[in-house]
Amino acid sequence: MTGGRAVVLGDPGPWMCAGMTGGVIYQCLYPDYGFNREALERRMARGANVTITKISKDGLNDVRELLGKYIEELEKGFQTDEVQDVSAILQEAGKRFVMINPKPLRPPSAE
Repeated sequence: MTGGRAVVLGDPGPWMCAGMTGGVIYQCLYPDYGFNREALERRMARGANVTITKISKDGLNDVRELLGKYIEELEKGFQTDEVQDVSAILQEAGKRFVMINPKPLRPPSAE
């Protein structure tokens, strides 16, 4: 990813963030199932040069906006069970999400 915003509600997979140079990912955690911040860090590829931080106020606004749009689409498709599930996650967004950002790239060395 080189820019933009993404919300990940499920397992990100082991190659998540490998090569990430911009943007932000909001990852939902599921501590009841052992998927907490530490598990996320273990799941990341070694090539992922990112930081994982507590979600910020701006990040919460992003998550609310993005999940709000997702809920609207689910409602259009009459997926009421999914609407309830995503709405419940949204109610706990401050506790459930972390932000993943790429670390700044190092400038090339002058030789």
